[in-house]
Amino acid sequence: MNNQKRINDALNLLLTITKGSKKKAVDWIYITEETDFLLKNFGSLDKIARETKNSRETIRQIWSLNLLTNENKKRVSEKKILMDAGSRLTKIKDQNLQNKVGKVIENMASHDAREIIQVVNNDPEISIEKIKKLVINDKIKTEKEKIFFTLLPLEKNLYLKLKNLSIKNKKSLEDVIIEIIRDHLEEE
Repeated sequence: MNNQKRINDALNLLLTITKGSKKKAVDWIYITEETDFLLKNFGSLDKIARETKNSRETIRQIWSLNLLTNENKKRVSEKKILMDAGSRLTKIKDQNLQNKVGKVIENMASHDAREIIQVVNNDPEISIEKIKKLVINDKIKTEKEKIFFTLLPLEKNLYLKLKNLSIKNKKSLEDVIIEIIRDHLEEE
């Protein structure tokens, strides 16, 4: 393949990926390699950004995956680490530590992976086990605090009975309804 055709193909690939809706279905490491090829031909990420009508930051984030260890590149290719987390993982310069963190964040939700990477960046001496415990404990705490809302249509008579009960017991209408539901569920 001649050089100009490869350049055009790589530019089209970046245009398609960054402007399309198939971001999860792509091999980000292949795209990173193509971005690196373009960088060698254009000389700067700014020029690639202009050619592909992207921000420099988007192109930098894609290209940064080149800085991953081979193990972590493989994890990104296999979609065990998402592109955003992979890009943030490159901020960990120590390759052994980067590999350990990459292994920990495999198949993790992006926000959890980002949190772990941030903790390691702030304190590279922290143990990986301690980080996992912090994230898991925070997740459990968050799960316990979740509240779900529902809209409950009530007939007028039922509403008035509940309202009177709330006044009588000096509780909010919501508290009375929740108490009735809990009592009913405990009976079953």
